[in-house]
Amino acid sequence: MTRKILYGVQGTGQGHISRARGLAHALRDFDVDVTWLFSGREKSKLFDMEPFGNFKHREGITMVTEAGRMRYRKTALNLAPATFLRDVNRLDLDPYDLIACDYEPVTAWAAKARGREIIGIGHQYAFGKNTPLSGDNAVS
Repeated sequence: MTRKILYGVQGTGQGHISRARGLAHALRDFDVDVTWLFSGREKSKLFDMEPFGNFKHREGITMVTEAGRMRYRKTALNLAPATFLRDVNRLDLDPYDLIACDYEPVTAWAAKARGREIIGIGHQYAFGKNTPLSGDNAVS
């Protein structure tokens, strides 16, 4: 029986997408039907997306950076909370046997809101409240 997987990928940087490309290639060897969902970057600015077939896209959340630094004010002004909540509430999880995400917020919050288990793939999930922080950044 083919397992249906929803896999959300943060599209703001190429690290998450590169990892997903490798996974898309590896998953071809298994009896799975993967639906890919990308957010955090305009759909027209995503490239080399052939491995993901007819993927889904949502606006999601993105951080504004300049000169390698996060710009909190610009990030806050760029947020669209109504759109984000709409995307979370409208994402249908019922068809999927497994939900996974690589730091993608729409998929993660939709699973949380519906009490569904979700697998997080990425190094961010290894950090806990006792992880040491660097510098004087109160947000991190």
